[in-house]
Amino acid sequence: MANLSLNLRSGALWNYFQGGTRAVIQFASGIVLARLLDPADFGVFFAVTAYTALLTAQVRFGIPMALLQAEEPTEEQWNSAFWFMEGIAILALVLVAALAGTLAAFYEDSRYTYIMLLMALAFPVQPFMAINGTLLRRRMDFKTVSIIQIQSSLASTAVSLITAFAGLGPYCFVAGGLTSVFLSAALMARKAPWKPRLLFSYRGFRSLFDYAWKIHLNGTLDSLTHRVDNMILGKLLGLGALGIYMRAFSLSRLPLDNLCSPIYQLAFSAFSRIQRNLDHSVRMYRKILCATTTVVFPVLLAFIFLADGLIQFIYGEKWLPAALPLQIMAVGSFFTVISMMTATLTEAQNLVGRQTPIEVGNLLMTIAAVTLGAQWGLAGVAAGIAIKAVLVQFLILRLAKHSHIEIPLRAVFTAVLPAITASLAAAITVQLTSPWLQRLLDSDPRRLDYIFTAGSLLLLVYGVTWFAFYRLRPDEAQEASVQLMKDIATRITSKRRKA
Repeated sequence: MANLSLNLRSGALWNYFQGGTRAVIQFASGIVLARLLDPADFGVFFAVTAYTALLTAQVRFGIPMALLQAEEPTEEQWNSAFWFMEGIAILALVLVAALAGTLAAFYEDSRYTYIMLLMALAFPVQPFMAINGTLLRRRMDFKTVSIIQIQSSLASTAVSLITAFAGLGPYCFVAGGLTSVFLSAALMARKAPWKPRLLFSYRGFRSLFDYAWKIHLNGTLDSLTHRVDNMILGKLLGLGALGIYMRAFSLSRLPLDNLCSPIYQLAFSAFSRIQRNLDHSVRMYRKILCATTTVVFPVLLAFIFLADGLIQFIYGEKWLPAALPLQIMAVGSFFTVISMMTATLTEAQNLVGRQTPIEVGNLLMTIAAVTLGAQWGLAGVAAGIAIKAVLVQFLILRLAKHSHIEIPLRAVFTAVLPAITASLAAAITVQLTSPWLQRLLDSDPRRLDYIFTAGSLLLLVYGVTWFAFYRLRPDEAQEASVQLMKDIATRITSKRRKA
């Protein structure tokens, strides 16, 4: 148990570092690409990835999660899993070749066909990434995984920017995406050497399949839920509006995708190791939830209070219509953080079957949010997505409470209470001082001096309130977050001393 806690803390440190680094890379490259490209260029790419991401989920079929959850997979199971995924990858390639032209006509953009065909080249590589990446995660070697993902992000960004400057438009995203996939696969294969053999056994694969298909079903529903808005909006409001919407959506999801998603993998690995020890699992869940909300909440607050200024200053005036949708969806992301971390525990506890109705409801609510909200434009869609996030969090927490895990809502609430309290204090402070700051700086809220001052004040009040709460009402979850911060500070200071 002690080694697991140490590995978990080290893994969390590296995942935070990797997530933060990737967020900075994506944010910086997004600024340049937004200046170089039009919203419609982003829109056509997002319309393509709405389908290619769904097909990628079919290729993986929940196999990596099944291999992580299994106690000791045999060589027969590793090979069977690989060839099963590779077979689906070939079928996915054939499907793309058949549908690309039809979808191009549906969205009325001839570039769609070529972008989709090129993106499909990544399908046969996915099984290699899945197997090698799972081997590294089973070893709890999150440092190596994090470094590989950072290297891939840097290479992908460089390729995307070079091709964008060369005038290739949305094809720059294709070049960057393929670079990331192929480089990640090569680096993971180097760090976790494994070569497939012509070996497949239905008997050996069946135990993996029995778990994987449930994960796959939920994963497919989740992937479809996160992409169906692109599919519908691209047709209802046009690819230009889709580009604006996805600028807002991706920003609202930036801290979740770059901090919560890596932690999700880490937490699932840890929860799977101790799945028979419910008490330890729940205690670890509270620690992870407290640490994650502590880091993510202030970023979402900044998006809510500084959206107009951030978007105009960073991306340019042509992207200003994304400000209001960003603010609305950032509110919903507060609830999504809790949903993601809770779902990690329920999946590790093999509750994926009971989670399926929630995923179905999530999908149906997303379709309703987009189709009904589109009548009021992008703000209406954003409001529907935010409301859906609240309902999904309620359903996930209800599942955890009424299952064999029996997590009381009080345990969840106390884990996130420090971040909630700090967020409320920071929000009230910025709201009350905003007029005074504008007069003091003689500045418009969209100018850099106001953005910097208000943002610094928000973070200061948030940090002071969080630590004050910790001093007044310390508990195990907060202690773990503080220890993680100390570990980060120790790593930074030790590196400076060595330098």
